Amino acid sequence: MWNDGYVMGIDYINAYFYGLNPLNIDFNLTLAGVKNTKDSSISYLELGFGKGYSLALHSVCNKGEFIGVDFNPSFAFNTKELSPNSKIYNESFKDFYKRAISEKMSFDYIVLHGVWSWINSKNKKYIQKIIDKCLNIGGIVYISYNSFPGWEGGYSLQKILKAFEERQNGTPTTKIKNSLEILEQFSKIPMSFLQQNPKAKEEILYILNQDISVLAHEFFNKHWNCHHFLDIAEMMQECKCEFASSANVLWHFDDLTLSQEELNFINTLQCPLLQEQIKDFFVNRKFRADLFIKGKCMLSTQEREQKLLKTAFVLLREDAKIQGLENIAEVQKIYSKILNFLTLDNFAPKTIEQIIQTCDITLLQVLQILCVMMTYQITAPTQNISQTQIQNAKIFNHKALQQNHDKIYLASPLIGGGFSITQQEATKIRDYLNNKNLPTNLNLGFYQQLGIL
Repeated sequence: MWNDGYVMGIDYINAYFYGLNPLNIDFNLTLAGVKNTKDSSISYLELGFGKGYSLALHSVCNKGEFIGVDFNPSFAFNTKELSPNSKIYNESFKDFYKRAISEKMSFDYIVLHGVWSWINSKNKKYIQKIIDKCLNIGGIVYISYNSFPGWEGGYSLQKILKAFEERQNGTPTTKIKNSLEILEQFSKIPMSFLQQNPKAKEEILYILNQDISVLAHEFFNKHWNCHHFLDIAEMMQECKCEFASSANVLWHFDDLTLSQEELNFINTLQCPLLQEQIKDFFVNRKFRADLFIKGKCMLSTQEREQKLLKTAFVLLREDAKIQGLENIAEVQKIYSKILNFLTLDNFAPKTIEQIIQTCDITLLQVLQILCVMMTYQITAPTQNISQTQIQNAKIFNHKALQQNHDKIYLASPLIGGGFSITQQEATKIRDYLNNKNLPTNLNLGFYQQLGIL
């Protein structure tokens, strides 16, 4: 079938994925001490772009060529409307591979978010071919996927849930609703599986409380699967790519997530890939986002430090509380210092070097707090921008502000991508833009720095 087992007939969620932002990818590489020699103008390919918000926002906010591939016609239509700056191909990975070879396409970034966990082996082979033949030397692959061991109990549940759904009649939504009702009845029966897999009970509750539009696309695909990190690393080696780093900034600081006993054990292992896999067992990780590079070269300690010191950050939220920090007095004190400093000069971006000097703290302390803030989408690294990027973002934002979603994504060239605002915030911005003479409770400096006003 043309849809290759992918769920059709149920709309997907409107979502922007921060991890696909080239600036976030580059910052992760710098944290890991990996060289990244990209120019300011990049070539970027997203495989399986969904509703297209990530691709649209990244093409609007960065210099270069942005291309997206998705076989789903409704996704392609939606993305073309959102993203006039990017090239959209509504075709299979097989057909795009043929196109890319015939047109001699090459890319600095190839990204796929979650797609690897939803597609069959045939499509995986074509993605491998695209990476192998079309990724530039020094190019980066971002790949995220459902991972073991975190999905051990849930993996079997997905298989039985999909079997329930396939044997129902009616619309796709009706079939999924019916299968969820059967799962709920099934889970109430005392059985050895649930007794010996207590984590599976949590997975059932998670599934039953999820929105159907999320479940349909992320749990009911025919070829839904999970992977161990070592298997992904081996697959990427076949494409001449080495593991560069996690795409999650907090995973660069093992002491924040692992016990001393766990760290001691990891340090006894000689293989970095095995170390990375073992970490997943310690935290029972069920979803990974990784960066691989074609031609890995490391920065010296001094080069890494200088690159980090020159990186500037800007606030993405005015009200920026992190739950739980108040219980750790020393950390809360450092966080408050950094937060207050980032609000100065009308929220202008501040380099890590400036933060260290003004707040009188160490590089490690700054990095850890900034990475926590990035995880909560409170701050982001910045870049130099052109007038063209600013104008493109204003056109995108004018359309975005007319939307009636609970969460709206706006384009900020300064951070190379999008950030979210509420409908209430959108109303205030619209009112200000429609009549700038009216009094407003908007923090103009905050939105001006991000390029919204």
